[in-house]
Amino acid sequence: MNRKDIETYTAQVNHGVIPRIFRTIVDFMEKLRRYFDTVIYDYEVGTITEGFLDYTYFSFSDDFLKSRGLKCLILIDHSVLDIETWIIGKSKRVNDEYIERFSKTPLRDKEDLNMRYAARVIVDDSPSFKTDIEYMAFVVDRATEAAASFKSYIND
Repeated sequence: MNRKDIETYTAQVNHGVIPRIFRTIVDFMEKLRRYFDTVIYDYEVGTITEGFLDYTYFSFSDDFLKSRGLKCLILIDHSVLDIETWIIGKSKRVNDEYIERFSKTPLRDKEDLNMRYAARVIVDDSPSFKTDIEYMAFVVDRATEAAASFKSYIND
């Protein structure tokens, strides 16, 4: 890394658009998490993980998912800036098992080599990050519909 790169980085961190957008994303996710926890009683909601400019997310899970070592995430993928719902295993072994199971469903893109999720649904591909009730309800509804869809493919 050269000095010019460091100067560019520090300028962006101190005065650039990246920290402002990142804070907007985290603030949105905090409000969405609180809203989700307030209106959806079927799921236990985890804490926010801010990530490293890759993903910002929180988890949600119920007894059905927990008993199978799974959880769902509502996340923002910073590389494309969309909102997604994932289902993942709580361990690599469980995740690998469900990657295999979901590879035979329309919920796992066969071309996507991202092994972090077993399956995913795009909730909003161009989010507004508005914190009004209507938008948050839309995101939560889509995320819980995705979770129900994931669960419909799990048959033990």
